[in-house]
Amino acid sequence: MPSHNAFTIALLLSLNFVFFTAVSSNHHTPCCSLIAGLSDVDAAVCLCTAIKANVLGINLNVPVSLSLLLNYCGKSVPTDFQCT
Repeated sequence: MPSHNAFTIALLLSLNFVFFTAVSSNHHTPCCSLIAGLSDVDAAVCLCTAIKANVLGINLNVPVSLSLLLNYCGKSVPTDFQCT
C-alpha cells in the first residue's frame, strides 16, 4: 500500500496540472478524468484536501479555486459543502 505522502504528492502534482491547464486552455483535458468517476462530494473533498495541504506553496482562495476546478471538470460544489 502506498504511503500517505506518496499519495499526497501524486494528488498535488495532478491538481497542479489540472489547475494550470484550466487557466491556460479553453478546452477540457484528460486530467479531468482524475475526478470523473467521483461523485461531486468525493471530488470536492479530494480537491479541498489537496488545496488545503498547500505543499506547493501556492496560496489559493479555497472556495473560488475549488469551484473553478470542479466546474471546469463538469462537477459542482455540493450544497452546504465547506472546505474546512
